[in-house]
Amino acid sequence: GTHTPHWVIGPHPKTPCLNRTIGNSTPTEYFNTHGIQTQYRPQILETLQSKLIINASLNALGAHYKYTHHMLMTEHAHTLKAICFESTHILNQAGFKPTPAMLWDQVKALIHTCGNNKNSMLQDIESKKKTEIQSINGYLVDLAHQHNVPCPLNQMLCQHIEAMI
Repeated sequence: GTHTPHWVIGPHPKTPCLNRTIGNSTPTEYFNTHGIQTQYRPQILETLQSKLIINASLNALGAHYKYTHHMLMTEHAHTLKAICFESTHILNQAGFKPTPAMLWDQVKALIHTCGNNKNSMLQDIESKKKTEIQSINGYLVDLAHQHNVPCPLNQMLCQHIEAMI
């Protein structure tokens, strides 16, 4: 499946301009009328945290096995679910409200809609480019250490992906 790129914006105390109008339009309306598909989400932090968990679950494992999302679900669903649960638990300790089961449902829904996709981390490895492993799973490992939460799966994925580069 193809994925239409779009922006998701939301309120932030350091960017009050996103709460104002541009002419007679909200920023979302302005971007949409100028060809940039944009959604406004009042709970933008939760949206970003959910995306982090989904990427932490799918990207590194998919890159490690060189699998599409659908192949991961077929061959390694148990491990994929365990990474999703571990990653969600880490963010729960930092105040993230959704449960691991809720995020697992989001991962499965994404696989259903774009299961044949080859994730960006795998594409980076194949192109011999630097990956986002430290910005995704590495961030979760750092956060886990700050909150004294075990994170063996995220640590292992960081080590494996770094070794592949």
